[in-house]
Amino acid sequence: MFVTCMCIKLLFIFFDAFYNVEVSTMYKFNNLQVIKNTVNENPLFFNFFINQSQSSSEYIPYQSFYTWKGTYKVVKSGRTGRIKKQDIPPVEINKIYQNMFYYKNINNTYFDYLENIDNINSVNQNCKNNYKKCGILDTNNNILCIPINEECPLNDLKISDVKLPDLEPQYSFVEVTESLTDSVKYIYYTNNKTDNNIITHFELSTNNPCAYPSEHNWIGKDPKEIEKNCSCTTYINNELYDKSYKEVGNKILMKSLYYDNKISLYYEYNYETVNLYARNYYYLDKKCLEKYIEDFDNLESSYTSKIMTIRILQYINFFFAVVYLYFLFKNLCAKDKYKLSELIITDSILLYGLVINIISIVFINGDKLDFSCGNQNINSKINSIFNEEFSFLTIKVLSIINIVIYGIHLITNTLLYLA
Repeated sequence: MFVTCMCIKLLFIFFDAFYNVEVSTMYKFNNLQVIKNTVNENPLFFNFFINQSQSSSEYIPYQSFYTWKGTYKVVKSGRTGRIKKQDIPPVEINKIYQNMFYYKNINNTYFDYLENIDNINSVNQNCKNNYKKCGILDTNNNILCIPINEECPLNDLKISDVKLPDLEPQYSFVEVTESLTDSVKYIYYTNNKTDNNIITHFELSTNNPCAYPSEHNWIGKDPKEIEKNCSCTTYINNELYDKSYKEVGNKILMKSLYYDNKISLYYEYNYETVNLYARNYYYLDKKCLEKYIEDFDNLESSYTSKIMTIRILQYINFFFAVVYLYFLFKNLCAKDKYKLSELIITDSILLYGLVINIISIVFINGDKLDFSCGNQNINSKINSIFNEEFSFLTIKVLSIINIVIYGIHLITNTLLYLA
């Protein structure tokens, strides 16, 4: 029984050295590009809304208001009435009222715009010389400053069922038609409201968008299979919803939305609606960029070095476990009592294995990276990618089992000598 346990222990050590190290490395760094895109993406500054027929080489379509997750439709086939499930792939929803939103692809980053501000840490921020204010850049109320000779981006948008004459002196508007119903809507936009939030991101949502960036508040009622798991469940700073989003259009017919974006299930919807929300940029601390993006090679090198050290220690552990089995078989076959020298050797081997597994589990639990990027929404998203999305449960359980087995072996090994 004792020998069997130790053989099983050898398999655990082998698993630790050859599998767990690879999993840990993959977990930490497979998402590097995701982090880079999240922290250092370019703001999507809209200058105006362009009808689909008015193409322009300067402007590209807004990538997506929402990603429909894909599902299946139920079809009765043949006389038997059997039910067949047909997969429908996910679809990027980038068209509203048969039209697309367009924007200029700007090479400057969010941090480039922060450099145009004087007194950036003061409530009385000003633009540097030869720059002008265009609106509120981010959730920390930093202002957007651009060169005086450039046109400000969009800083207000309203979608209305009726004309709004009071807005027309300052706002341009586009008259659009909702597909399937032929109802007329008016999209008003301006870049003259320099005290408003700059619009950089949109979200289609049944109600307020979720505080946690990976969750979406998109609830389909009919058929029930569509988006059945989409709702807000994660709180950030005791908030379930992201209050930086403001509603700019409501009661967009889901049936028409799916029709416009060629989602074939549109005919199964009746009159459920969604709303369009907009926000400015999440506030990001430049130190976050420097620490976790620009210096990421050093961070990765440090982590990989720790992982390799643990792997080498586990290789040694594997060799020592074989040595321990040798002494164990030798004494069982000879039916001799342990010599003191053999006890010291075998107890040292067991104690080494116990310590190595304690080091491993402390490293796995204690190596979470702390991202402090300035905005809780983005902090939570980045932290989840690094520290939560991969489960270490299997590795932790194996390490705990290893520690327990080594402890039992150490005590039993010593008692065998004393017996």
